[in-house]
Amino acid sequence: MLTHKHVANLHPSSVYYNRSPPPSWVLYHDFSISQDNCISVATEILPEMLVECAPQYYLSNLPASESRDLLMELREKLQEEEALGAPGGAGEDPLALGEEAEKDTCCLQ
Repeated sequence: MLTHKHVANLHPSSVYYNRSPPPSWVLYHDFSISQDNCISVATEILPEMLVECAPQYYLSNLPASESRDLLMELREKLQEEEALGAPGGAGEDPLALGEEAEKDTCCLQ
């Protein structure tokens, strides 16, 4: 999901560079525009992570694309699951989770 429809490759020093197959989705920190546009400081992620953690940011900043369409589908699916009260959805009482809720101490800021 690069802006202005740029195409980029993983930097040759990336641990994912020689991986076969390469990761489908990565979150990157550095994008260098050069003859062989490269992204570095990359971490493999699942697209569901973007939808769950910061949907407004990714969905509002992405141009119309295959990636945006996939994220929109995932968001709709997540909203449907929450509406039906699926596990982890909005209808679930966080106090009823017991020990599992106590272990979840990670916070996105």
